[in-house]
Amino acid sequence: MSDYRAYLANLGLSSPLALEGFLEAAPDAIVVVDRRGNLVIVNQLAERLFGYCRQELLGMQIEGPQVW
Repeated sequence: MSDYRAYLANLGLSSPLALEGFLEAAPDAIVVVDRRGNLVIVNQLAERLFGYCRQELLGMQIEGPQVW
């Protein structure tokens, strides 16, 4: 979890913990993907939806074209 919080802190936000709180309070699954297609941010609902813990999801790569 510390790597995840470090990633949020490196985004240059004034309050990365506020972003984390927002993500966890959202009523939907949230997944953020970087330009290479790697999952870089997920919330708890995304964990439940995909059936993986956060540590497993982070760094996974989206395969093929995706329309979301």
